[in-house]
Amino acid sequence: MIRGGDRASSHGPIRVQVEVTDKCNFDCIMCNRLTRPNVTFKLANDIDHANFTRMIDQIDPFYVTLNGLGEPALNKSIDKILIECRSRGIRTQMPSNMSIKKVMLEKIAPNPPGILTFSMHGATKETFEAVSVNSSFEDCIELFEAFLAKIDRSEVEVRILCALQARNLSEYAGFYDYLSKWNLVDKFVLVPVYDYGTGGGDDRRVIPSAAEIENALAKIDRGIIAGADPGRSKFFQNWRDAILQIRAAERILETGPCLVPWFSTYITAKGKVLPCCFLTDEDHVLGNIHEQDFQTIWNGEKYRRFRRQLREGRGQLSGCRTCPRNDAARLAKYNPLSLIPTQWRGNGAEPTLQLAGESVSKAQIAAIALTIKGAPIRPNAESHPAPSPLKGEGS
Repeated sequence: MIRGGDRASSHGPIRVQVEVTDKCNFDCIMCNRLTRPNVTFKLANDIDHANFTRMIDQIDPFYVTLNGLGEPALNKSIDKILIECRSRGIRTQMPSNMSIKKVMLEKIAPNPPGILTFSMHGATKETFEAVSVNSSFEDCIELFEAFLAKIDRSEVEVRILCALQARNLSEYAGFYDYLSKWNLVDKFVLVPVYDYGTGGGDDRRVIPSAAEIENALAKIDRGIIAGADPGRSKFFQNWRDAILQIRAAERILETGPCLVPWFSTYITAKGKVLPCCFLTDEDHVLGNIHEQDFQTIWNGEKYRRFRRQLREGRGQLSGCRTCPRNDAARLAKYNPLSLIPTQWRGNGAEPTLQLAGESVSKAQIAAIALTIKGAPIRPNAESHPAPSPLKGEGS
């Protein structure tokens, strides 16, 4: 991972993101689920318990994220999958749009993931239902509160995820009130939206105009100045910082290092292996777990070529160059653990040192990557923003 060679650890990735289903009952306006290039198959696929178990047998990860471009609760085996991970001591994370009542309360609440994230993109009925098309604000809030009442919150980390965009730009006060009610202010994940250019006219516009940003900043500044509650003022300030981070895709050009393909992988509901949840079109498929052993894919020619291209010319890679992730600071952070010079030079990375590849155990790699996969995304944090609310926690 740190050395930046074409091959990753022979022990495999420490984290795997599994799209347990590509079915979704919502049509969120910032999600490119239905508009990705080269996707000709019907989005009605699941990874069942048997195939999930076979996959985990091969990869043996420390951490599993159960999501992709679908709603995980629509997978009929989701409870068995969660139980399987728990029985193996695998840490799990799963988002939900909180709309499938029977599954959430009867299957998932008794067998919850380690981290459960409610994808909530509006604090009012109008905004929530405009962003998450086909949703019911009242039903989702009611189900979320019923779910909270059924779980042991000392054992389950609950988060709220919001994709900050044109329609919810000024809903900070409403969010703060809900989060305070649920005692989740410090578990709020605010992600500046990524514009996939999904089309659909003004109803599906996600990037705010310069005027909308200016008005939102002026409004929130008045709220910060008038605020008597330090916690509320701090929340408003964090929201303000996130507004300033919103950038249209054409304004992003990232050439710095990204470590993700060395410690993590993404597997779709059809078994296709991709580098990460940011690269979901057919051009980035590296193999299929239904056709090949995962370890063959992990250090196969396609994966090695992708890592090499990412290391040597990220600015030329579609998708990678418009992803804001930059791991230069993380590379520098682990200098004391290093033995020989890394191949990560230039491209925004300061010269650093590398670990001695195959002699490093999977446990050591996991320890190194804790800061990469463990923390929720927050404004001003160097992290991997979730391109879509259902694509992950950002790691």
